[in-house]
Amino acid sequence: MLKATPERRELVFVKKLNELTGRSYRLPSESEWMYAANGGSNHDTYTYAGSNDISEVAWWEKRSEGNSGRRTHIVGTRKPNSLGIYDMTGNVWEWCSDRIYFPSTNTDSGFPADSRDYTFGVRVVLP
Repeated sequence: MLKATPERRELVFVKKLNELTGRSYRLPSESEWMYAANGGSNHDTYTYAGSNDISEVAWWEKRSEGNSGRRTHIVGTRKPNSLGIYDMTGNVWEWCSDRIYFPSTNTDSGFPADSRDYTFGVRVVLP
């Protein structure tokens, strides 16, 4: 599920990380995140990023089921996906930076009436 968020704490985090390291980090776009979660060019066919068994690759909680104990966990304590990336499913929200379409005008084509219908935003990919 994707959710647009007006919060900017994730952008403050990235800015602070850049200042502290002297490097230039950014949030991935949603498609970059999906590419990495799906195993890159290997394009895994798993249900979850790296396995068909969610508990092998993720800390998760849904209602009274799960293995997370309703808390976050240290990154890298579950199996990585085929690219060697950990925690692409579960543990915490995955923040992505994208241009998000907020339709202000209904058009028959399904495309925005003008460029003002797009705004920069942060999307949160929820497990």
